[in-house]
Amino acid sequence: MLLAAGADPSQQNKFRQTPLHFACACGNIHAAAVLIGCGGVDTQEAKGMTPLMLAAKRGAADLMLALIQAGQEAEAQRALQAGLGSPSARASGSGASALLLASEQDMKKLVTQLLACKVDVNQARWDGATPLLVATRKRAMAAVKLLINAGADVNQSR
Repeated sequence: MLLAAGADPSQQNKFRQTPLHFACACGNIHAAAVLIGCGGVDTQEAKGMTPLMLAAKRGAADLMLALIQAGQEAEAQRALQAGLGSPSARASGSGASALLLASEQDMKKLVTQLLACKVDVNQARWDGATPLLVATRKRAMAAVKLLINAGADVNQSR
């Protein structure tokens, strides 16, 4: 309704958050689905978090899939692969990638989708933990199998 009335979906508040950031932070897939079509999927807010990372932090696999599958694969892939030093790869300042967060929660479908986007399977967060290490610690066996099959370095440790 607000969009139909002329609201700007790319409008940012003082923290550089857009409506898509809020929809993803709340896990509201219906609002996000409308806003994804307006672009800005890789827009970073003040702490460097993208809508995809907010959805990952919430553990909203369906929302993360929607962000990736809604014609935004290239932008989502850039955000995911940007590297540890890049704000778009961080979640809550930890450097955790969407793959690491999905692996930690054993989200098989999402891990599969992220791996299909050719994300870096060995990207470590600030403490050196990789998606495989975190999945192993959490006994997330579906994620462990997917990561190993995708070429995760089984010998990589801090």
